[in-house]
Amino acid sequence: MKTNIIKLKRSKTPIRELVTKFGGNPVWKGRPQWPIATRTGARMQFIAQIALDPLGFEGAMAYLFMEDDNGAGDTWVPDGGANALIIQPSDAPLSVNTKQLTDGTPLYEAMPVPKGNVREKQVFHYAVALHEEEDQELELGDKGYWNKIGGIPNWMQGDETPADGEWLLLLQLDSTGVPFEINFGDAGVGYAFISADGKRGKFLWQCA
Repeated sequence: MKTNIIKLKRSKTPIRELVTKFGGNPVWKGRPQWPIATRTGARMQFIAQIALDPLGFEGAMAYLFMEDDNGAGDTWVPDGGANALIIQPSDAPLSVNTKQLTDGTPLYEAMPVPKGNVREKQVFHYAVALHEEEDQELELGDKGYWNKIGGIPNWMQGDETPADGEWLLLLQLDSTGVPFEINFGDAGVGYAFISADGKRGKFLWQCA
């Protein structure tokens, strides 16, 4: 099976096209659907938007959000109200409420300040290039969890592929292998899935 390995490159300018990217604000294909955290009522943190062409859904987009560290939700649980994977276009019901907003909580990276050892958070945009490779299913304890689109999930713990229907791996994201701050617990890995009909999305993460 083939997979698409993610190569990240920091962009000097905001990315405002319907392409795969991390950071900044989403570029919505349809009307904005910013998810609201169930427990706090706050806007979730935007992580990434993903073009679904590599999975065969030409022109469709997925938007990944998660409650930030100020929230109280269980962000590792799919459909738990603390994360969301929004698919556009889609008429499938969502597990969270949304608002028609275009600006919200950004994802940050830690950047050194010229003077001293103080570090400050800065908003960023990362462009994505994909490199197709043969996928492999890593055993528990193997090193080198990949950041990838499509292919086989490399589970840190047991298999947690959603059980309600047929699902495809959309995104695998290793929190230790990205240049930005994202909380998947202790060196965790996030897994985003899309239903076989391209209408629904789910997200979860596992850690050591």
